[in-house]
Amino acid sequence: MSMNEQQGVMVIKPQNKRIDAAFAIELKAQMMSLIQQGHQRIVLDFANIEFMDSSGLGTIVAMMKMLGGSQYLALCHVNDTVLNVLRLTRTDKILAVEANPASAIARLTSMH
Repeated sequence: MSMNEQQGVMVIKPQNKRIDAAFAIELKAQMMSLIQQGHQRIVLDFANIEFMDSSGLGTIVAMMKMLGGSQYLALCHVNDTVLNVLRLTRTDKILAVEANPASAIARLTSMH
């Protein structure tokens, strides 16, 4: 997982191709650690993610709750397969989904 901070926003790029039950536990633990360290705005860059199941979705929702709402978490580079999961569960209505890290960062930094 690569991480870098830009304009006060932590950009996290998982290297896995799948967010499934096995990886969701690891991702959630790492995100909780970052949030406990004081990172309050996070972008998940899904450039490498080809598939996400319900456990991955649960991890994203849990992260949003830990951060205090959708204005603190955004996804980018979301492929059609993952986007369909978000749409089917209507998570796309409450979660910021942007084309790339720059637009996701801009969205999170414009909100106060």
